[in-house]
Amino acid sequence: MTIVDAGGTDGGLHGVVPTERFAKPALNLTDTDGRPFDLRARTQGKITLLFFGYTMCPDVCPTTMADLAAALDEVDRSVRDQVSVVFVSTDPDRDTAPVLDRWLNQFDASFVGVRGPFEDVRAEAESIGVPLEAPKVQADGSVLVTHGSQVIAFGRDARARVLYLAGTPVADYVADLPVLTAETLGTDQRDATATPGVTSSPRMTTSPGATATPRTTGATGATGTTNAVQRAGVSRPAQAAAG
Repeated sequence: MTIVDAGGTDGGLHGVVPTERFAKPALNLTDTDGRPFDLRARTQGKITLLFFGYTMCPDVCPTTMADLAAALDEVDRSVRDQVSVVFVSTDPDRDTAPVLDRWLNQFDASFVGVRGPFEDVRAEAESIGVPLEAPKVQADGSVLVTHGSQVIAFGRDARARVLYLAGTPVADYVADLPVLTAETLGTDQRDATATPGVTSSPRMTTSPGATATPRTTGATGATGTTNAVQRAGVSRPAQAAAG
């Protein structure tokens, strides 16, 4: 895996800024109320923070949701109201709608849970450069779910603006959200229909079974979470992650 530190390279933002701003996907999955979920329609005009993970993850998933919730509590209400957080389950067989809804409500009642058949979720994730492997039952009965751990922030023009790696400090989100909500970049969301993942998605690499925990890297007993982002033209040195 390769983790690239590109913080502060674009307007003072603290995440990885993609060289090409790929379009926000529709997803076309289902929310926890059982309704069809179109990401573009449901988050139109808002800064959208998209994350793929699962509720039984022991490390990076709950930490990331807690960090986003903490950041939203710290920013001004006028900023918070312009941000949508969407969590897509990578373990839909165990993450039923009630389970997903209850889990997200622990962090913030405004967070939206989305699920669907695993192959549909994997196709959507990989189309925007998020690696994802099917859940695997281990010899000890635990379940390994290897998935990309980046939070993808889409601007109000429905194109990827910045990617945040696992372990991003709350302070970085707090600093960036007012900047993101103040921007008016590119085209209106209704025009952002380019197919992500063809030529414009960030290239990400992953090794099966590689893991990352918040603020440290290493193996965990029940999950494999890939925190891998690689983009061309980054001037800062790449850092190798243990896996």
